[in-house]
Amino acid sequence: MDFPSTCHEFLRELRYPSGHINLFELPSKVTTTFAADDLARLEQYVDTVAQSRQVYFEVGLQSQPPASGQRGRKDAVSAIPGLWFDLDVRGPGHKADHLPTDEQALAFLGALPVQPTAVVSTGGGYHLYWLFDQPWVFNSKDEREKAATLSTRWQRHIISLGRPHGWKLDATHDLCRLLRLPGSWNLKINGTPRQVTVQSWSGRRFSIEQLSAALPSTEQPSASTKAQKKPKKSSIPSVSEELRHCGWVDGCIENSATLPEPAWYALLTLLARCDDGRDATHRWSAIYPGYSPTETDRKFDHALNSPGPATCQRIQSELGGEDACRNCPFAGKIKSPITLTNPTFMLSTEWAYVASVGMFYNFKTRQQLPKEIFNDLKSIILKNGTASRELLNSTHLIRADDFAFLPGRPAIIQTGQAALVNLWVDDGCSATDGDPSPLLEHIAYLIPDEAQRRHLIQWMAYAIQNPGCRPGHGVLLIGKQGTGKSFLGQWLRKIHGPANCAEVSTEELHSPYIDWLEGKSLIVIEELMASGRVELGNKLKPIFTASTHRINVKYQRPREIKITACFFATSNFPHAIHLEAGDRRWFVIHSPAEPMEPAYYGRLANLDVGALRRYLETVDLTAFNPAAPPPMTVAKAEMIEDSRTPLEWTIRHMLTEGGYPFDSDVVTLESVLQAARQDAPRATAQAVLAALKGLGAVKLPRVRLGHGIQVSPWAIRRQELWLQATPEAVREALQGQRRAA
Repeated sequence: MDFPSTCHEFLRELRYPSGHINLFELPSKVTTTFAADDLARLEQYVDTVAQSRQVYFEVGLQSQPPASGQRGRKDAVSAIPGLWFDLDVRGPGHKADHLPTDEQALAFLGALPVQPTAVVSTGGGYHLYWLFDQPWVFNSKDEREKAATLSTRWQRHIISLGRPHGWKLDATHDLCRLLRLPGSWNLKINGTPRQVTVQSWSGRRFSIEQLSAALPSTEQPSASTKAQKKPKKSSIPSVSEELRHCGWVDGCIENSATLPEPAWYALLTLLARCDDGRDATHRWSAIYPGYSPTETDRKFDHALNSPGPATCQRIQSELGGEDACRNCPFAGKIKSPITLTNPTFMLSTEWAYVASVGMFYNFKTRQQLPKEIFNDLKSIILKNGTASRELLNSTHLIRADDFAFLPGRPAIIQTGQAALVNLWVDDGCSATDGDPSPLLEHIAYLIPDEAQRRHLIQWMAYAIQNPGCRPGHGVLLIGKQGTGKSFLGQWLRKIHGPANCAEVSTEELHSPYIDWLEGKSLIVIEELMASGRVELGNKLKPIFTASTHRINVKYQRPREIKITACFFATSNFPHAIHLEAGDRRWFVIHSPAEPMEPAYYGRLANLDVGALRRYLETVDLTAFNPAAPPPMTVAKAEMIEDSRTPLEWTIRHMLTEGGYPFDSDVVTLESVLQAARQDAPRATAQAVLAALKGLGAVKLPRVRLGHGIQVSPWAIRRQELWLQATPEAVREALQGQRRAA
């Protein structure tokens, strides 16, 4: 499903009832309160302060605004949207050795028994949310205390899962907990702002009872239970929840209140072979009207001594599993659902091994891990330090030769003898028959110039109508802060699919690691900054002009990838990037729009993006040439002028004055260098050459002067004419210049 990408969208997904949301800022330590039903005003406020202050929100809804200057009180919390956990990672913001690295944290998240609804990347770690179907509203002090107890138990459980790795994770269970707000910025490290974003969104929600049942039992086993026969610990899978990957098992559990006895007993033959099976059996049987703990234990012990677990064949032919087995993704690979509790098998369904890079690739998280880190992270699952070897020995593991990005194709593509892992994910929004006019009206508000707007829409439509292809230039939209420029990037991200897009900061663009470029159809750069713009402009040149690019990825050797991504950037700075004369890489638009009232942007957040997709699928591209240079705009011309170096301005002034050597249409590098050093003594031939190119000079074929001297002339005026001129005419122009000198 679509990610909630703004703070408004995210808070809306928390489904707060009436109440008050407190925002807390650092370093000012100011608390600002908003009504829970006024999210548009809250978002406008965050947009205003987020660039200079760190913004947090209290996850517990307050029944009343706090006293002036105070934060919310735990006894005033009126509702919580779910459970949460704050997972710090080792790095510049947290240097403690007892924390996981970013790669370890992501693998830890992927192995959690209950996957969260949302994972928010904070710039220094991750905030995890398990959201309720509806917020838990407290009608009494007792309910609030029950919620606090559940939150404490949940956090202790997550912390305990990290202990085998040697991690000491912090408890953040208080109901007034401050968490970073998506859309804000982590400014903890000076000079390196990191945006807080929703990294993953499963959309799954839970009842309070489901999350309570997922916790380990706190009761001590009875003497009779201790004495009951158990399988050997070393041979037993540890998580009965894995059985729910079987559609028949999941259906049995969901309908346990009315489950026929033969199906229930068959289910017990599976649960009895899991070391947490007895607890799970009681938990899932308790809602049966005739439930008896004693009878359930008796049946469980009988199933424990049965010849074997229920088989897929019996489930399909005798136990009503026809539909589930027909649609089973493991059909033909397993003989019984008990195999789904085998850690090696389950890892083989989530990971592939890609030989060209020597990495394990996770289909769900898109992680790429070398064998050493894979061993470290998965040792707790496979109970040893050779997880990679055990998985590579599995006959179920998918082995691929390389990566590809092929929209519309399956996750594994067989091409002759080679297998490819397809990095494309089908998570873009579907086209709808809704009305696209509100979205198009916002684009017109930002870009009133009809020709520029037409080219932008054609540029957007090209990649949608030609999946896997990209125009030869990117788009840079410049304008005032707070006008809604970022909505265009958000809409495009939803259309392409969040997994196929990367939101990249200016700092990441400067980084030597550009793994964000691989397997993407869209790169969104929010607030492209002016710092280091010359270096950045040079770094992006080959990405636009070539079909492949050599990338550096952590833990991998440099390698060539195919470039499939379009670039869409926004900026508040009129001179955000260095552009040379004749640039073909950027279509630069200046938006004259002024900020609107907050309610306007609140409405934008709820528009039907699928209607825009449908519109883009029908745009006429007959006049659009993706390989042609983008149209020149006033904003781009001004950016090119501002990008000229001091030496280029010096030479340009000399050219305007018309003195030697610019009294002729044809010059040599040596003559221009000699003249430039009158005003710029440290000018180099390389700098002069760059300045000539920046002024539009064109290199002509070499000509021979007297005494066997050969020179490379440059036409600085009437370039088309001199490209057609004879060597004699060029020689005469140069000799006339030399005589004048």
